[in-house]
Amino acid sequence: MKTKLLSFILCFLWIVSYGNNVKTLGDCEPECPDDFTVQADMNDQYTIPDYVANGMVTIFGPCEGASVVQTPAPGTVVGLGEIEIIVTVTLNGDEEECDFDVTVESNIGGGDCMVQCPADFSVAADANGEYSIPSYFGEGLVTISGDCFGAIIDQTPEAGTIVGLGQTTVIVEVEAGGVTDDCDFILTVTDQLGINDFDANKIQMYPNPASDNVVINTPIRAATIYTLQGQTVNVIHSSTIPVGHLKAGMYLVVIETENGKTTKRLLIE
Repeated sequence: MKTKLLSFILCFLWIVSYGNNVKTLGDCEPECPDDFTVQADMNDQYTIPDYVANGMVTIFGPCEGASVVQTPAPGTVVGLGEIEIIVTVTLNGDEEECDFDVTVESNIGGGDCMVQCPADFSVAADANGEYSIPSYFGEGLVTISGDCFGAIIDQTPEAGTIVGLGQTTVIVEVEAGGVTDDCDFILTVTDQLGINDFDANKIQMYPNPASDNVVINTPIRAATIYTLQGQTVNVIHSSTIPVGHLKAGMYLVVIETENGKTTKRLLIE
């Protein structure tokens, strides 16, 4: 009888190897996955699922009657950062547990939001030799791209700042998800009033936006079309400019007349 009982105990406590884990068939034990990363929702939150029910945590051994507790409990809403998940199995007063870390990352913004500035350009001062800085993002000269949901855009000098003749460095910074990117360009304000009282504000291009031809409402010496990156696209010596070959987007047009120069924005549809 003793020999049979000893054999039964040895069989019950038989050790089985699972890779690097050694488990005793007499124990009810949980096995957790490696640490992993998940994406938060649009509110930077994540709802903890039931990792036992979805099969990511498995239970081994004779576990009839065992209680399984997950901490934090399924359905718990957590924020960004590293969350420790603990799964505890209790059977006949004995507890076994495993744990793993879930890192919740923001799905908003992030380091993929980039800002792009135009090349350096010149503008004409008003009759007082002053120029009011606009919002270059609002004007379409500064663009952002990438994952920019909820981005905050800051321009220095800010829109509405009055500057005089000369050069001003404009810096635009975008922040999304705690990561920033910036760009800059030089704005040159020139006194364009000549002996014939050249007024840059009276020079107009129409239609704008355009898709075929653009007409300048005054005789010109030349009109040079630039991309926002400063690349020359075309030089025209006529008041009618064909633009049907241009890709959709924003361009800068430097218009030169007998009395001065001015820069206009041109939107191609």
